[in-house]
Amino acid sequence: MNWELVKACTVAIATPEGYIQGTGFFISPNGHLLTCAHVVESAGGWEEVRVNGQGVELVYLGDRTCDDFAILQLSGYQGASVPLAFNFQPMDRFLSIGYGRTDFPQGASIDGTITDMNPQSEFSNLPMLRLRVKANSQQVQGGYSGSPVFDAETQRVIGIIAAYDNTEGALALPLVTVRQKWSNLSIFQDINQNGSPLNYDLRGYLSQIQQREWKSPGDTSNILQEILSLLSGSQNPQDFTPSIPLSASREGEVVVLHSSDPPLPIAEPELPEGQVDLASEFYIERPPIESRCYEAILKPGSLIRIKAPRQMGKTSLMARILYKASQQGCLTVPLSFQLLDGKDFADLDNFLKKFCASVGRRLGIPNKLGDYWDEIFGSKDNCTIYFEECLLAEINQPLVLGLDEVDLVFQHPEIAADFFGLLRAWHEDGKNREIWKKLRLVVVHSTEVYIPMNINQSPFNVGLPIELPEFNAEQVLNLAQRHGLNWSFTQVEQLMAMVGGHPFLVRMALYSIARQDTTLDLLLQTAPTEAGAYSDHLRRHLWNLEQRPELAAAIKKVVANTSPVRLGSIECFKLLEVWRCLCGDYVNI
Repeated sequence: MNWELVKACTVAIATPEGYIQGTGFFISPNGHLLTCAHVVESAGGWEEVRVNGQGVELVYLGDRTCDDFAILQLSGYQGASVPLAFNFQPMDRFLSIGYGRTDFPQGASIDGTITDMNPQSEFSNLPMLRLRVKANSQQVQGGYSGSPVFDAETQRVIGIIAAYDNTEGALALPLVTVRQKWSNLSIFQDINQNGSPLNYDLRGYLSQIQQREWKSPGDTSNILQEILSLLSGSQNPQDFTPSIPLSASREGEVVVLHSSDPPLPIAEPELPEGQVDLASEFYIERPPIESRCYEAILKPGSLIRIKAPRQMGKTSLMARILYKASQQGCLTVPLSFQLLDGKDFADLDNFLKKFCASVGRRLGIPNKLGDYWDEIFGSKDNCTIYFEECLLAEINQPLVLGLDEVDLVFQHPEIAADFFGLLRAWHEDGKNREIWKKLRLVVVHSTEVYIPMNINQSPFNVGLPIELPEFNAEQVLNLAQRHGLNWSFTQVEQLMAMVGGHPFLVRMALYSIARQDTTLDLLLQTAPTEAGAYSDHLRRHLWNLEQRPELAAAIKKVVANTSPVRLGSIECFKLLEVWRCLCGDYVNI
């Protein structure tokens, strides 16, 4: 279990006299150690820090008021390191261990929930993780500074405890912030994921030693010549420069890495499913969409509408919009309607209560529905007052609310018209009232809006509309290269002739090829069959058509004709969505 590994990699940060000042944990098998900057300061500086009685070297020292972390290195360490990640989900369970209690000399564990990530004024408005410690758990104390935040759901360390919070538990610096300040952290991400060692180039760079890899007898003479030159003193080991690019190495040619040219991290292929991790190397931007969204979300009362078929990257884009907003001092709350139970859609009053409580919970504001929900007034009025007087009034920063999978609301017309009308009203209030200028909305959906709505009450004809396009050939080539595939536009065109630029379908192909599960030729041969990589994708759309015979009949009618076919407007909209999901292309029907 990774938690046992994390505990084994966590150590006390002490002074030469043995007084414990805090906690740290190993992030590389070569002794790189992550702790808090203020822990190093309290020890009297890095020169006074002792880990297991041994001194350390300083790699990076931040400022306790803005980037409260330090990277130290324990010379001679050759051991395990913690698995790292840069994202989390609100309400994930976390575990940590620290040296905050003298009666637990081996460290004491704490347990709780990761509630959210929002800017904190005491840390120069840097986004910080808020941790809620269980009532029956050990409480966070001073010696826990520098302790790892282990996400029990992902089995990865995602942050470092920096301060304790008397109201809930603790504040932690997320690793994504550490990476922004110290980019080499990316090198260490998931190096223990599969128990595999670092590649020789990376290991040599981190250890500051010269390494060579012998692959065949053809390498022997070159390596021996280098060794003899070093022994004779005719060559300085610091003067080595690359003889050939890494990607072009051939048998008998030795690749030499200069110490000033750190190797790029190796990105293992990621199984394409769900949201693309914020730190993933496999997210492809589609300019100018991202920049427009990042600009729009900072405007008071703004509304962004993201629409695209399934698996086109909507949730991944929303996550990045919320993250960019958090970097600019906004509070962020992502809500997916997939998390609601069927009973939550029973009536409007129950739905809006759950909506208000969910937002409040993620903001850390206690549930006060009983104080604000008055039966004399309508549900929408109660919901509005709750946001005004209980939620927005309690915060001093803008709030970005990300609403994902709102298609599920479309299925309940008795709720949908009123709920979306409410969002439109709030957006309009944001143009005139200061309290509503705090609220910014990101609404994400896959399908057209079929519910009948007054044009002046719909949120789907205001704000910034974003319709995600497919990848173009250049973007597909970029993605192939990130998977380690030495492709040209010829291979890209072959793949796109089958699946277009649909992000999920493209990534599925590249993942399978990069993992050597198949070849491009074999994938293209089997793609439209039950035995192909897309069988689940095709089966799901077949099931959808079988559930809606009128659409199945319409698509047969379109496919069987070479001339334009007239369809009803709603039928046309629905069919277009199905067609785009299947084929990834826009069509005229």
